[in-house]
Amino acid sequence: MYAFVVSSPAEDFPALPNPGDAKLVEIPADLLAEMIERTSFAISMDETRYNLGGIYVLQGKLPQAEETLQKSLSIEPNYRAYANLAKLFFDQGRYSESAGMFEKALQLNSNDARVWRNLGDAYYWTPGQREKATPAYTHAAGLLDAQRKINPQDSKLMEELALCDSMLGKQPQALTLMRQAQSLAPADPEVMFRTAEIHEQGGDRAAALDWLDKAAQAGYSVADIRHDPTFQGIRDDPRYQQIVQKSPAPAPAK
Repeated sequence: MYAFVVSSPAEDFPALPNPGDAKLVEIPADLLAEMIERTSFAISMDETRYNLGGIYVLQGKLPQAEETLQKSLSIEPNYRAYANLAKLFFDQGRYSESAGMFEKALQLNSNDARVWRNLGDAYYWTPGQREKATPAYTHAAGLLDAQRKINPQDSKLMEELALCDSMLGKQPQALTLMRQAQSLAPADPEVMFRTAEIHEQGGDRAAALDWLDKAAQAGYSVADIRHDPTFQGIRDDPRYQQIVQKSPAPAPAK
């Protein structure tokens, strides 16, 4: 599962001036969420609500995230809230509900390859729905192939296509794409994690654990590692336990 939160596209915002050497201020995610929460329902644009929901998802505050996203959808159905709610359900193991939300997101925007692939994942892990996964992965791969003709050196597109190929049984092609992504982004923990997923899907558990360890050491979210059902078959493996114990489990939502 691709861990992402859908937010507003860059073109929806005015161009920002180059700050040059200006001093920048970092705001902790908790503080930003509180600031948005205090004002979100005093303004008219429901986009703030699904962006706040996305922040809650990233923080692991899933009850607050679900409530906020459901409020957004009750006001007006929108693609980003559906996609973020689908991601939340997937992380909770609610795969059938996740698939339903991804389906609704795609009814509003059918051009996002990530959402098509994530729909494939939700189908794959939903009992009795696995046969629906292949068409979703195939559609995602077609969109990604088209995008790669425009941006052939985009490592993220390579990752996404590799994951589709792996789930479609094209393991050699998937590994070739990941080697290309590694050469373009050797320090990217996302690339390392996706490589681990593909090795596990291909049955190479030793390589999967090697890459999973590299991803965790490079800063990949251990919470996301725990949530990923790809690794459910190795959760009792001592090496896996060592990897996920390097970072504390996410605190319960408050």
